[in-house]
Amino acid sequence: ILVKSNYATEQEILNALGKQFGMGVISLEDYQIDENLLDTISPPFAHLYKVMPIERKGEVLTVALADPLNVHALDDLRLIVDGPVKPVIAPEEEVMKAIEKHYGVGEETVEQMIQSMSGGTAEIMEEAPEEDIADLKRMASEAPIIKLVNLILMQAIKDRASDIHVEPFENSLKVRYRVDGVLHELAPPPKHLQSAIISRLKIMADLNIAERRLPQDGRIKLVMGGKEIDLRVSCLPTIFGESVVMRVLDKSAIMIDLEQLGFSKKIEEQIKE
Repeated sequence: ILVKSNYATEQEILNALGKQFGMGVISLEDYQIDENLLDTISPPFAHLYKVMPIERKGEVLTVALADPLNVHALDDLRLIVDGPVKPVIAPEEEVMKAIEKHYGVGEETVEQMIQSMSGGTAEIMEEAPEEDIADLKRMASEAPIIKLVNLILMQAIKDRASDIHVEPFENSLKVRYRVDGVLHELAPPPKHLQSAIISRLKIMADLNIAERRLPQDGRIKLVMGGKEIDLRVSCLPTIFGESVVMRVLDKSAIMIDLEQLGFSKKIEEQIKE
């Protein structure tokens, strides 16, 4: 908005953000991306959070961020990357060009991801009636779970979903989202990942993962494609486990220009001044 209104240049805004968050500001044109680092971040993660690994010095991985305000990106990065992470800020256009060049255009689907996980992994335990809190946190922090949940959210938002449902049944877990009043069902994740997926969503929404017998409400903030997305999260206990409903609010969809508010030209000029 500030750039479009000519109040500040993109570089001025990036410099201000860098100063506020104590991060360096770079241009990716000055860097030669190390292809060996691409495996440290998955393509869906890079596309969702607009992050690009650029270099590793010792054990420290430096990653370029397009949006330093996205706290979930930094939190998830520290969970999935082996070792310390040093974030720097880069122009969004440069980050997205680097992602598309090195990762492609992000065509991996939720179905492909679920198929690759359908047999489970050695690190993710079969669901038990009463997992302890440490197990729940560990399962929710597994890189495959983070990747799967991010991909589900990204797919739903990309398809303009108004709400997302994660519903447990006796022998299955269903993920559905509503577009223009019609429910669309994704390929069902394996039932044994239910606790991990629900716990991951609760952590993102800042809910108490230990509480599974009472309803809880929270929110998740995401930035995708330059849009700020707000997810209102409701977690409800059911006979087969917890159900999660997320209401998708695209803040950019309700933003209008000053000219559209109906002010006279004189008032508009006064406001702009």
